[in-house]
Amino acid sequence: IGDFDDWVNLLVVHEHAHILHLDNIGGLPALLNKIIGKVWAPNHILPRFIVEGLATYLESERTSGGRMRSTHFAMIMRMAALEGRLLRLDQLSNQTDYHPHGSVFYLYGSRFWDFIIEKHGHDVLARFAEFYGKKAIPFGFNRALKRVTGESFVGLYEDFLERERQKARAVEARVMEEGRIEGERLTHHGEGAAYPVFLDDMTLVYYSADGRSDAQLRRIDLRDPSRTKKLTRVSGRARAALAPDGSLYFDTVDSARNLYSFFDLYRLGPQKKRRQRLTRGLRARAPAVSPDGTKLAFTLNSAGTTHLAIAPIDEPEAYEILVRSERFEQVYTPAFSPDGHTLVYSIYRRGGYRDLEELDLETRTRRRLMRDRALDMGPAFSPDGRFLYFSSDRDGVANIYRMDRATGRTVKITNVVGGAYMPAVSPDGSKLAYIGYGSLGFDVYLLDLSDHEPLDAPESYERPEARLIDDYAALFSERYRAIRTLFPRNVMLNVGSHVLGYQLGITLRAEDIAQHHVLSLRSGIGLEMGFADVELVYALRRFPVPLTLSLYRLHGIEGGLVVDRARSVYRTVYLGGEIGLSYRFYDSFRTHSLSANFGLQHTDANEELAIPRDPNRFVDARPRFGFTSSTRFRYAYSDVRQHTYDITPSEGQRVSADLSVRSPQRGARGTSGSAVLTLDRYIENPFVEHHVLAVGLQAGTVFGDPDYRGRFSLGGFPNMNLLDGFLNGQMLSGRVLRGYPVGATFGERFMLLNLDYRFPIHRIQRGIHTLPFYLQRIYGSVFANFGEAFDGAPSLQGILGGAGVELFLDLLLGYYLPFTIRGGLAYGWNEGGGFSGYLNLGLPF
Repeated sequence: IGDFDDWVNLLVVHEHAHILHLDNIGGLPALLNKIIGKVWAPNHILPRFIVEGLATYLESERTSGGRMRSTHFAMIMRMAALEGRLLRLDQLSNQTDYHPHGSVFYLYGSRFWDFIIEKHGHDVLARFAEFYGKKAIPFGFNRALKRVTGESFVGLYEDFLERERQKARAVEARVMEEGRIEGERLTHHGEGAAYPVFLDDMTLVYYSADGRSDAQLRRIDLRDPSRTKKLTRVSGRARAALAPDGSLYFDTVDSARNLYSFFDLYRLGPQKKRRQRLTRGLRARAPAVSPDGTKLAFTLNSAGTTHLAIAPIDEPEAYEILVRSERFEQVYTPAFSPDGHTLVYSIYRRGGYRDLEELDLETRTRRRLMRDRALDMGPAFSPDGRFLYFSSDRDGVANIYRMDRATGRTVKITNVVGGAYMPAVSPDGSKLAYIGYGSLGFDVYLLDLSDHEPLDAPESYERPEARLIDDYAALFSERYRAIRTLFPRNVMLNVGSHVLGYQLGITLRAEDIAQHHVLSLRSGIGLEMGFADVELVYALRRFPVPLTLSLYRLHGIEGGLVVDRARSVYRTVYLGGEIGLSYRFYDSFRTHSLSANFGLQHTDANEELAIPRDPNRFVDARPRFGFTSSTRFRYAYSDVRQHTYDITPSEGQRVSADLSVRSPQRGARGTSGSAVLTLDRYIENPFVEHHVLAVGLQAGTVFGDPDYRGRFSLGGFPNMNLLDGFLNGQMLSGRVLRGYPVGATFGERFMLLNLDYRFPIHRIQRGIHTLPFYLQRIYGSVFANFGEAFDGAPSLQGILGGAGVELFLDLLLGYYLPFTIRGGLAYGWNEGGGFSGYLNLGLPF
């Protein structure tokens, strides 16, 4: 949200609109909710463009800002219309990966509702929500809209798009008539680009997030813009500032106290090889370096308000507040004048005023450079300090303007159809770099300032009078008491499969509003055998180390009785509990996690065992009943990343180590355990985009009493019923020995190596209008795998090898539920292998 008169008010309006819409429940769903609590809300089962579009429309209808009035949002829609990239209704109804990704639901949805309201009146919102909120059968929202307007979303969508095309063509015609002034496009990656800064007359650095590689600070050689170099990886939209010694100071998101992710300041030395963290948890952004290299100006975030600060460049945490904002006001992107005496910055004040302000660093006097509802942003000085360049959307399109600081005269430097933001002037004053927009996203543009005469600056647009909250509610503070809101809110019922037949599950869940405490009580009743399972789980999330405690009485089946080499199955009952602890420590790019679980369980037979009394029959193995303790430890590390357009993880590594120990009751023999190590590595092909070599290595061993320790098995995928998989959300791992049957080999130790070369085939992005079914992409894999399960020492002769090909189809069901269908053909070339095909639901490792 970048356009607002009072951002707190706008936020409340948007979220309150969601409450009024989604909580509109009637008919059979309302009746059921009265009996078992609120579990059925038909208005939740809608495409996001309907839900978010409605709230986004109201945020602008009820304020003088919001995304319906935003020129930034209008720009995105305009360029998609002019460049032939408006989304189809099937794409909008589902999770499309087209730019601008998640924002499309707010962008298209709000404008689509505006179009519908324009034709059928404002009360269509309430009538639609009320009618659909009574329907027991989901997905009938086209019928609901037709019932209240006589037209459906499908029928209206093309007319809506045509309206957007006409609006876009009108803006384009105006710009062309005035004379289009646009720089040369230097980059062509789209997606995200921001904050260009000149290192010298022929070199630029800017923030790049192209959706195909890490977000980074990237360097461009203006002599050959195709020559770019990654300087450092960043998290969040980083702004860099150049110091006289050639160092870059920039902001990026990192961990603070291992609890929060905040923006902090970093330094990249003159050689651009090593970065240094300067602050920790300061919530500092937008650094600017003074011309003499001794001071650093930046913004500080505190309780929803940002202030302007200045500090010694080598000690940013010893800062001084220069501009202390009023509550909820914001300061952005400070810039030093070339003489170092003045700071200019963009500031938001209540009422929707986003203007430029000048601060004299000697006298500490502030001067407002304009006062209007236009978004005036990104100040940058000319090298001689005479001119101030900035971006403004005063005529409905964001462009670069230039103000003469002596006279105040302002002229228009660019005149683009899309948008122009974040100006930067070259050291010799001859070139202007800025961020421009096309339908695929943002890129860096370069304009020769001597090539075009500037245009007269237009007057700023007008807005309705701002609707402000005169006085925020005076709330008192007291110690939080979780017990006030810790109670069950509904009863959940489900029928699922169980080893003893189908089971009816009844679940009560209670949590306090801050989710410090979570309680869940589940009872399962066997529909065929009449048994009753009970499980109570409590989670304490109040502290950095979450704690989970569970108590249970469950029923199952075991096969620990072997008579004359024939295994007998018998019913068992388990009574026990478990306590678990976990901790995570992380920074922007990597995560370490530790967990420990301790359990105690009593096992007993739930039926009479068929143990023969005949001395001529041999009992090979007897069941082990009584108490058993279990201990599990796990460590995991990951710096794996998957970029926006990647089909699977494409870079980084993942490591995990698992240790499990089981011990019988005191004095009895039979302590056993297992240890498993997993290593994954992803290597992107540097020559072919989105092609990835995935290497997965796993090894494990069991230990302890030979009579009680288990064994590992290796083999292919188990058979899977796709319908059951869709209904139960079951997805199989890709870490198997393909080309062999399930359980092809057993042993007390194992090793498994998977080598997959993955590649995209087609980005489908297709559905049928608003139906809850959407095909996203299809990709493939050529693989080889090698594995061995063995007792004692491994041997080359025991290794089983296989190879094959796989196809993966990503799809969405019900607008929100992702699934991947995997089909493959494998050949195992050792004993027990051969050709085998499989079809299941599952992701590659």
